[in-house]
Amino acid sequence: MMLKYFDKTLDWNDANFYGFAWCNDGKDLELFLSHASENISGLMCSWVSNLIINLQWQKEPNVPDVSGAKVGGPLLIVSAGFNFDMESQFSVHLNFGSNGELSFECCAIKVL
Repeated sequence: MMLKYFDKTLDWNDANFYGFAWCNDGKDLELFLSHASENISGLMCSWVSNLIINLQWQKEPNVPDVSGAKVGGPLLIVSAGFNFDMESQFSVHLNFGSNGELSFECCAIKVL
């Protein structure tokens, strides 16, 4: 893992989040995203626990001639937090503004 990606010098705002998948028999979580300024296509998070997912795609109210058109595609990350504690655990929090949030803990993060 390259720690420079998670320090305060790299801004995770405006990254697009496409989804996630469980890997390695459900021990690891792969996040599919594209960073706004770095060549980062995802994160592989090892030994994930305490996963909380609260995501929703809002209806677009201002589409001409379409009542309540559904919106799909990637979600925009409004803010992100990657904290490392003394127990060698990462705490990850991705905030998608009005579209919700995703948070979890893991033992390691690999940049893809």
